[in-house]
Amino acid sequence: MTRVYLSLGTNLGDRETQLRKAVGLLQESFGLFALSGLWETEPWGRVRQPPFLNLALGLEVSGSIEAFFSHIQAIEQRLGKRRDGFWAARNIDIDLLFWGHEHYRSPHLLVPHPYWHQRAFVLKPLLEIAPLLNPGGKNLPFWLRRCEAEDPSVAARRVGQLEGISLPPPTPLSYEELEAQGVILKGIAGVDARQGLAREGRIPWELPEDRSFFREQTRDGILCLGRKTMESLPHAFAPEERELWILSRNASSCDRFPAALVFHHPRELRDVRTPKNIWICGGGEVYAQFLPLCSEIYLTQLAADYNCDQFLDPSWRKLFSEMRCLKRNPHDAVWYYRRLGE
Repeated sequence: MTRVYLSLGTNLGDRETQLRKAVGLLQESFGLFALSGLWETEPWGRVRQPPFLNLALGLEVSGSIEAFFSHIQAIEQRLGKRRDGFWAARNIDIDLLFWGHEHYRSPHLLVPHPYWHQRAFVLKPLLEIAPLLNPGGKNLPFWLRRCEAEDPSVAARRVGQLEGISLPPPTPLSYEELEAQGVILKGIAGVDARQGLAREGRIPWELPEDRSFFREQTRDGILCLGRKTMESLPHAFAPEERELWILSRNASSCDRFPAALVFHHPRELRDVRTPKNIWICGGGEVYAQFLPLCSEIYLTQLAADYNCDQFLDPSWRKLFSEMRCLKRNPHDAVWYYRRLGE
């Protein structure tokens, strides 16, 4: 199956009804796994037109790209698309943005879409549903900032959600999928004598040696943490040479770390292509979701009990073998675990 992203738009007639029909027809033939909200924008290319209503969606598709392209053209024709030239007013427009991570060129089809990075009405809905995409080696916030800097007048505003379309439950992400993608997740955590992680949302210990070990291990990598953990970081914390990814169900940006990528569900890692290590570093809910997807775990075991009220779920241990103790002193020990079968 190939993960495919489309942009849909219309500025004629009952715009929401047209989009609902188009999404419904796509869902009949392919696996719809993501659907953005509705975004309104002024017309791009020709300005003497009504405003457009746009959305982005993700499909899982089997078969060839040419067969898929013919299918979406047939849907446009079924919905009565008028072909009056580039950038003309239209009752439906379905653009193929990305076909996995592949590049494709034919006399009538270019993928990725040649204008995807120039259009806020493509980038903003896409960022909603695929925040970890990094086409051209740059993340979507980078492309959006560049797009808005080049033409600040081209704005897109979110105006609601398309009603009447339901998404199936997300398919759980597996370690084998990430391994096939070449994506490497590693866990790093510190726990007290009772496997406690935090007390009242904060790490209740201060160990300079552990902080130095964390910095050294995660250097040049990606730190992946939950929103609450991010909010609990000391004000002196700086990502330095690391990228920061924040898992949050609701937030779309992070004021404290403007360069951070915010994503919403582990399944979005299916879009990731990076040679960097992704370090899972808290809190408890994030560890529970992501440690089973890791290849290695570094665990600092403290000797004292810090009266924690949040604990590390021990279920990950079934998937890992304890390999060796990396360092030990009277206050703590650092243990290295590797996934069974690796």
